[in-house]
Amino acid sequence: MNLKDMDPVALTQQLEACALGPDDTFTFSCDRCGRCCREREDILLNPADLFRIAKFLGLTPKEVTAGYCESYIGPDSRIPILRLKPKPYRNTCPFLGPHGCKIHEAKPTVCALFPLGRAYIAPKDKLVYFCQPLTCGSDQKTHTVREWLADFGLSYEDDDTLRWLRLAPRLSLWMLHKESSMSDAVRNAAWAIMQSLCYFQYDIHQPFSEQFARNTDILLQMLPGV
Repeated sequence: MNLKDMDPVALTQQLEACALGPDDTFTFSCDRCGRCCREREDILLNPADLFRIAKFLGLTPKEVTAGYCESYIGPDSRIPILRLKPKPYRNTCPFLGPHGCKIHEAKPTVCALFPLGRAYIAPKDKLVYFCQPLTCGSDQKTHTVREWLADFGLSYEDDDTLRWLRLAPRLSLWMLHKESSMSDAVRNAAWAIMQSLCYFQYDIHQPFSEQFARNTDILLQMLPGV
């Protein structure tokens, strides 16, 4: 399935046609080759991902970002995006160690899902899951989608991700509409507010969801019209 070449309607239809329900099964067994951790510049983190990693490491989200991530402004979305900063050798994930993933229990959602893929169907406000072609591992073990997600503390509905996927487009549209009339100072201040409230302003000893809801409310008040 070549997703990039499909128009939005056809893409939505294709994703829904091959979607897996929570109790549908797929086969996969990881052989810990580390291939999916190399030649990677695309491991993006959502706010919940950063929070889980920070909690696992006993660091603040800002400390994790400073040590392991890169932040940039999306060329299309025009909002701050966070990704894991690869090591120079073969663009290797910074958390890949000699015995595998150092943060296996708290790995980013995109990593935890593999070999599953996931897409957001905006008109229906839902997530759909599908199985990607295997590029490593084997088909020796059978899993349900629900069980696979639960092993990484994720749920099929994933309310935290849904809240983020609803908020991010609003921030993007606001920035696209306002940016041309902003001074450099105002634009940079808006980006700093978005990054701080979306990613950094969390106590790792408190539940994420309540803090994200609070930060979202503050953000919407500080950026009128979002």
